[in-house]
Amino acid sequence: MGKHGQKNACAVAEHSCVRPRRAFRASAIARDHYMVLGVGYDASPAEIKTAFLKLAKETHPDANGKDPDAVLKFQRVTEAHDALGDSVARRRYDSELCRNPTRATVV
Repeated sequence: MGKHGQKNACAVAEHSCVRPRRAFRASAIARDHYMVLGVGYDASPAEIKTAFLKLAKETHPDANGKDPDAVLKFQRVTEAHDALGDSVARRRYDSELCRNPTRATVV
């Protein structure tokens, strides 16, 4: 249980915050980049890179020309990699996510 009695506690080792899963519109709320990439909160940089390369290949607009949401999907994957691919950016993202646990969602 998290420190507020909820089950979805942050799995990042140095953080102990509550991470409720809520469905909000993407325009108003930040996405949970770990879920976008399909990796755990304790994923290694190599796992993040592998997940990004796989999803980037699958969601690239050139490979999905008939999908009207292809550009948006690719942008979400790229945004997630930008936030998690660099160790400094990842620490900043993790600390922001734990300060504002209700902001994160997958949309």
